[in-house]
Amino acid sequence: MKATLAVILTQLMWAGAASAQTANYDGENRPFGDKGLFGQIKTKAPEVPAIGKLVTAPGGDVKADQPKEKEKIFHWVKMKCADDGETGVDPTPASPPLGIDDADTPGCKVWEVNVHGVRDRMPGSTQWEAPVLDANYGIGANLQLKFEVPMIWLHEKGVAGTQKDLGNAAFGVKWQFLSIEKSGTSVAYYPQISFAPPGAKKGDAHLDSNTKTVTNLFIVDQDLGKIKGHEVIAVGNFAYNSALGGEESNSIVTAAGIGVRATNRVAIMGNIDSARNTSFNEHGIKEHEVMGRIGAMVRVTEWLNAYASAGHTIGGNMPPHTVMMAGAQFNIAPGHKPVGDGVGVNYRNPRLPGR
Repeated sequence: MKATLAVILTQLMWAGAASAQTANYDGENRPFGDKGLFGQIKTKAPEVPAIGKLVTAPGGDVKADQPKEKEKIFHWVKMKCADDGETGVDPTPASPPLGIDDADTPGCKVWEVNVHGVRDRMPGSTQWEAPVLDANYGIGANLQLKFEVPMIWLHEKGVAGTQKDLGNAAFGVKWQFLSIEKSGTSVAYYPQISFAPPGAKKGDAHLDSNTKTVTNLFIVDQDLGKIKGHEVIAVGNFAYNSALGGEESNSIVTAAGIGVRATNRVAIMGNIDSARNTSFNEHGIKEHEVMGRIGAMVRVTEWLNAYASAGHTIGGNMPPHTVMMAGAQFNIAPGHKPVGDGVGVNYRNPRLPGR
């Protein structure tokens, strides 16, 4: 009987050892497990990836999920060209039709051409700028080239006839260097230079400034989300104008604006802009003017917008005047195809997809 028990115990011991040797989770040889011969075999738990999380793949296999790519907010040049799928008119307050610039560019390889007229009525005179040609081209997704030149018509009280001349041309490069998609914030630097173009009258006969001006402009856009279902965007400007020679004063320009998309085709916007000279004029006064403006942008087709605005002096020490503008914006995007609901792609704002 004792011999029989000894034989049974010996067989159990060898069976336990063999079970412990084959109970490997990860293929390592652990012949007696982690607790010895008679203890409960403890297997090693799988290692959890340091980054990401475990997901179950088809077939029941467990694998580590790939971590999300960190958002890149600073950009030198973004050359990747892609439509964002956004439809409807852009509610961002901008020039035209207002007296404020926005941080957005036309988009990758997109032309934005504005043709409009401006009527400026002052005590004793009325000045027209018509037509004004404002051509912009998007290099990559965050760079823009600009060229603008107006034709000026001036009628002064007590002076027979109407004078005309080419106004000062402006050339600039807009660089949207910061774009935070999560918060809807964009920041741009927009240097420009204005000068009398060839063909303009010389000296006192020139109807615009005889001084070259360099403008250093910084712009901040902020998407405020939707208020009662309508998208709202705010914009702020700060600029320093440096007069190169001549008798013109340097000046500081600030502006703040807000726009709302009333419908998919209509955006309403407004701004307040202030211009203050840094030096005194011949009367010992630092000229200062504050203007309030309100305008609208209407989507006509996928490539054509119509716009208009009106503004009036609301502060400062300059004579009051009223400014009115109306024109058309052509968005020319070779190779781009309409997407969305058929109203048309908004090429002007690649910042936030689905806006």
